[in-house]
Amino acid sequence: MPFSLQRTCWLVVCVLGFGTVLGAAQSGKPVPAVSSLALSAEEQSWISAHPAIRVVTLDDYAPYLFKKPTGELVGLSVDLLALISRRTGLKFEYRPYQSVSVAMEEFKAGGGDVLPAVVRSASREQFILFSQPYSAAFAVIVTRVDSPYLNAVQDLNGLRVGTLHGALQKEAILTAAPACKLIEYTTVEESLLGLASGQVDATYASVGPAAYYIKSLQLTNLRLGSVVGQSNDLHIGVRKDWPILAGIIDRALADITPAERKMLDDQWIFVAQSPNRWLGILKFVAVVAAAAIAVSLLLLYFYRRLARELSERRRMQAELEAAHGRLARVSEEKSEMMGSIAHDLRNPITGFMLSGELLSTLVEPTNREAHETITAQKNACRKILAMVDELVTTHMLETGRRELKWERFDFAVLLREAIAEMSGVAQRKGITLEFNSELPTMPLVSDAQALRHVVDNLVSNAIKYSPLHTGVVVDLRLKDSGYILRVIDQGPGVRPDQRESIFERYSRGSAQATGGEKSTGLGLWIVRRTLTELHGQVWCEPRDASPGAVFAVFVPLDPSLA
Repeated sequence: MPFSLQRTCWLVVCVLGFGTVLGAAQSGKPVPAVSSLALSAEEQSWISAHPAIRVVTLDDYAPYLFKKPTGELVGLSVDLLALISRRTGLKFEYRPYQSVSVAMEEFKAGGGDVLPAVVRSASREQFILFSQPYSAAFAVIVTRVDSPYLNAVQDLNGLRVGTLHGALQKEAILTAAPACKLIEYTTVEESLLGLASGQVDATYASVGPAAYYIKSLQLTNLRLGSVVGQSNDLHIGVRKDWPILAGIIDRALADITPAERKMLDDQWIFVAQSPNRWLGILKFVAVVAAAAIAVSLLLLYFYRRLARELSERRRMQAELEAAHGRLARVSEEKSEMMGSIAHDLRNPITGFMLSGELLSTLVEPTNREAHETITAQKNACRKILAMVDELVTTHMLETGRRELKWERFDFAVLLREAIAEMSGVAQRKGITLEFNSELPTMPLVSDAQALRHVVDNLVSNAIKYSPLHTGVVVDLRLKDSGYILRVIDQGPGVRPDQRESIFERYSRGSAQATGGEKSTGLGLWIVRRTLTELHGQVWCEPRDASPGAVFAVFVPLDPSLA
């Protein structure tokens, strides 16, 4: 596992320091009095003409800026501006906002004069003058303790990753891990709470804020991972048209003594802490690293780290096995529930349809309105039954519980029966159904019921997306060791970039149904999964300049030879 002594020391120091931020960081230690900075007459005149400098900041960016329960804004950047104020006479007026993006837009629109803690970038240089850096913050990957340890940004591929809305790191994350899915949060606190609750798999954040909130919110199921990327220097940002203010701030920062900087670091970052075993180990490593026995200490470190990792993996393996058992039981219960629901729904819906049939015989033939109402009710029942069948079929395909019944039948007869049953639906839209068969009989060994489900889905889709008073052609041809079935309509067709994605579960193309019909996005997914089990294939063919879509299906004559 990659190891960097410098990064590890930084990370350990930050974690140790933030362990007591809740107490020591809010102690309000006074900053010692200092002499005023010698300013030019022009600078003094400018300060007199601007009695209040508007500071656009976040109200939740610990340890640099955050609100105490009393509402008071505190943090390292606040104390730093207080030092600058004492030296220069500048008076700062704080305007906190809840997110990075909102604060940055407010500053860009002229709603503020100073940004107290900002990372430099080329895009921000268009409207910000940056002071010299005054602090550095390393980025760190935070994960749950039951998740695998992540060593680099590339390990985020395929994971849901939390980050701040408007943060600069988004581009770097996507460049290194293009397959990850970024989930943006307003604050670091929200992103860590989202990670703790399972909304995301990892969070990319600065080590300071991350360590502070893990401790203050008692998120015991989270852990700090590897330090990644380069250190991001923090600057004080000044509006572009005030270079004189940027110069005053730079002079004040240069005038701050090493003792004052240490006092700020001790209070907000390297917080004094009661002696403990880990701090002693850190000091011991720091001293011995300069000695001749540094190699043996590093080997010892790796040995202990490996032992902890092995122990952690054993614990995780046990938890995974237990979780697998629970999931298996849940899946079994879900299967039983799906069957029960399907059975319970079918009976009353079928009964309602039969009641409609009976009622239609009792109503006078001249009562057109009553017959139309009964017909609409029966059609609604058929749609509900079709949706129940679709959901049950989906569940059976997902769990592998559908048992195929291989038998010999006439494919052409099956297609004629399917078209005959759908002719009523097609006639209501003025659509004609045409069936072309290369041979009078088309013998086939397959599962007739499963194949009929495929045909029903494809033909009903063609009717659904066909304009009124057009036609749908079902064409069956013999080719090599199987049959090619094509369903051709005159609708809007399928865009080239969607010819594969429409077969994904819950996927819907850009085309709209011409009669207002609804779609669950499961039909074509069921078609492909079913044909895979039947050793067949389905695809969407290009139509060149002709309107409409062509869905082609290949079914082998004998699945044992496929």
